[in-house]
Order: sequence, then C-alpha cells, then structure tokens
Amino acid sequence: MAARKKGRGGARVGSGRKPKPPEAKQSHKIMATFTPAEHEALQRAAEGEPLGSVLRRLALRFLARRRK
Repeated sequence: MAARKKGRGGARVGSGRKPKPPEAKQSHKIMATFTPAEHEALQRAAEGEPLGSVLRRLALRFLARRRK
C-alpha cells in the first residue's frame, strides 16, 4: 500500500468557480410568517418546487409590474 500524501491533494491555486460580482450576490434575507392555511395554499401552488424559490419569483414579478 502506498503512503498517503499530506495536504489538500489536487487543490490548485486559482482553480474553482470564479466569484460573483457584488451586485449579483443574493445576500439579503427576508422572513415572513403565514397561517397554516396560507402555508398549505403556497405549498400546493409551488407544485414541488422549493417554497423560497416560488416566493422570490412572485416578489420579483410583483416588483416588475409596479415599475411599469
């Protein structure tokens, strides 16, 4: 059996995904509370998609309509 190398293995300087520009980062979080009935209705509307993604899409669509 060969001896194991110490360290990080194949990590190379500069490898990996490039960082996003600051204006593209999603860093602000918003919390909202719903009644059980509202939550159930949102879950049905999401049709298996993550609820956070659905709520984000709805909020952005609302903002786009208000700009017009």
